[in-house]
Amino acid sequence: AWEPLPAGSSGSRARVIRDAGGHWASPFIRQVVERRVMDVYQNHTFRPLHPVTRGDLAEVCCRLLGGPSVTGESGSEADIPDLSRDHRLYHCVRRLVDLGLLERFPDDTVRINSAAAGSEAHRLVSAIHRQGVAP
Repeated sequence: AWEPLPAGSSGSRARVIRDAGGHWASPFIRQVVERRVMDVYQNHTFRPLHPVTRGDLAEVCCRLLGGPSVTGESGSEADIPDLSRDHRLYHCVRRLVDLGLLERFPDDTVRINSAAAGSEAHRLVSAIHRQGVAP
């Protein structure tokens, strides 16, 4: 287990990550957790060997963009057939779709529970970085 991360200047609680210490990406995992781009599960695991879902990717990209804010009315529920407007990720997904960052499938679904391809994650984070938003 890692030692708790030092509390940030904003008074945020330190994070403990139990399962990433020996992983090749542990320094990067620690950075994204410290910066609140990604979070650990309630049991203090990060699960670095589990696939990232498209929903997880959308949430991370929204955080990089500064939040899930959507400008104007987002349309009807039918505009994303597999995601209701009251889902916790709706506004993140809607924002990324509106920005042309998150691609839909031919049936207009976004499939937030499907595994995200590495190429998709790279494309999204690179596009956000090119916009000068991400660190």
